Amino acid sequence: MESTFYSVNTLADILGTSVATVQKWGDSGVYPLQKDEKGRVGFMSQDLMQIDAIRDMNNGEWNKELKSRPNRVFTSVELFAGAGGLALGLDMAGFRHVLLNEFDEQACNTLRVNKPNWNVLEMCCGTTFP
Repeated sequence: MESTFYSVNTLADILGTSVATVQKWGDSGVYPLQKDEKGRVGFMSQDLMQIDAIRDMNNGEWNKELKSRPNRVFTSVELFAGAGGLALGLDMAGFRHVLLNEFDEQACNTLRVNKPNWNVLEMCCGTTFP
């Protein structure tokens, strides 16, 4: 099995703990610190197998899961769309937007310029549906 390098920051993020805690593990020898080819300090996954989250990630079928595709098209309606950050992520994940609602005129203009095929509904204060 190929070992994966985890920087101190990445391991802290994965485990939901502080960078200082992870750094202490390395400094105290709980898990051996390594340097990768770019000189970053971190850990090799083979040295972290007693951590459930790392073991589960290494034993998973990521390549198989990355190839999976939905059986149907998923749609979304987004309220308070802003300039479309969440909508863009959902679009990249394969969702088709039925409607994006926003009350800020400039944000709506940004959405319309960047994604003219999206259905943007600008709702001003006091505007009601019929």
